[in-house]
Amino acid sequence: MPPATQACVQFQLGGDGFGIPLHCVREIITAASIAVVPLAPPVVKGIANVRGRVVTLIDMGRVYGRSHLPARRDDDQLAIVLASPWENLALYVHSPVEIADVSSVSVDTARPEAAAGAPVVCEGRIMHLVSVEDVIARCRQDILSGFLRTGKERV
Repeated sequence: MPPATQACVQFQLGGDGFGIPLHCVREIITAASIAVVPLAPPVVKGIANVRGRVVTLIDMGRVYGRSHLPARRDDDQLAIVLASPWENLALYVHSPVEIADVSSVSVDTARPEAAAGAPVVCEGRIMHLVSVEDVIARCRQDILSGFLRTGKERV
């Protein structure tokens, strides 16, 4: 039986391929105008106005410990706005994105790369398919610990 395929939004972080399932994506926006949130943990890139709605941008490079490629133009600064129930969150990916079909592969999940998402094949290359729930869980811990540190500094 051939492996199952699904559509995803594909992007690069630190030279590695990543993807988010397409059904979790509301839209892809240019994130050239980002307001920095004072005292926010580093995982929070900032906030942006998306057609009158404030959206928090999560820095995917920080979430997965990867660097962003340098932007050549403002429209290289992209964010993936998530679908309901996370429509007030966007994933800042700062790289060109593509919609592609991916298929599951059997890869040793004990490898360190497995922590970055389920390995899948996309156009002959292995990339990490991450779940929105995993991204949010990783961010929740960083955000809580960031605000706890900030609170202790004020005492």
